[in-house]
Amino acid sequence: MDDIVLLRDVTEADLEVLLEQEHDPEAVRRSRFRPREREAFMHHWKTRVLGDPTVFVQAVMVEGELAGNLVAWWEGDRRFIGYWFGRAFWGARHRHPRAGALPGQGADAAAVRGSVPRQHRVGAAAGEARVRAGGDGAARRGRARPAGAPPAAGLEMSVPASKVRRMDETSENRQAAHAYVDTAERRDWEAFAALLAEDVVYEMPQTRERIRGKQLFLRFNMEYPGDWHLKVRRIVADGRHAAAWLDTRVGDERQDACVWFEFSDDGLIRRVTDFWPEPYDPPAGREHLVERW
Repeated sequence: MDDIVLLRDVTEADLEVLLEQEHDPEAVRRSRFRPREREAFMHHWKTRVLGDPTVFVQAVMVEGELAGNLVAWWEGDRRFIGYWFGRAFWGARHRHPRAGALPGQGADAAAVRGSVPRQHRVGAAAGEARVRAGGDGAARRGRARPAGAPPAAGLEMSVPASKVRRMDETSENRQAAHAYVDTAERRDWEAFAALLAEDVVYEMPQTRERIRGKQLFLRFNMEYPGDWHLKVRRIVADGRHAAAWLDTRVGDERQDACVWFEFSDDGLIRRVTDFWPEPYDPPAGREHLVERW
């Protein structure tokens, strides 16, 4: 008999189960995803998932048991999806009360790493799931452009095989860099502080100033004078490093800024380096080579 699948909001009470699912040795082997230690896992979920209003996350319930989770998040102007399921629910057949059966996740390790459905559609409305899939996948972090309504009205996604892959360290750190700018712009200092390592180091090479420690750096930002605003123009990341090109404004004055990030083993920002280049007129003699804007 097919089991019934429903979606509901994730709560902090679910995190112990999700932590156990992420640390399952077979799931780790097949997904090739390095699990977080407990403290880092709880920090990530409480601050970057449950604590971020732009992230849409749902618990997948099968006959009243927590089978896994679905997460959708923004990176710039693109929406991505990730998912992870407990091993007890691999290979089963589950269905929505009014929908057809969902072929279960297969047991072939190669399929988990490389084969995904040609189309995997997940609909969420009034806490119920509609899932159609064909293919294999036990535990994976997936990402894809959305093909439906925003999360507040439900989630509707079409995931091409060529676009699906696990959310890796680079993706998470890119997301953290976005969150750094966003929380500073919103003056959400609690969420901003949660992104930082306790021993974070902040440097401004142009003035040769350095700040050590989360509390002093937090105070520096909270006390920074003027009506300042930040907007991301571009963020790039590679492993434990990221760089942001920002459009900054203080009152009516605008200036470009570049920020370099380094991340710790548990995904917290451990070093921030700010560059504030001043505009200047070009030297004479190269007008025949350049154009001005």
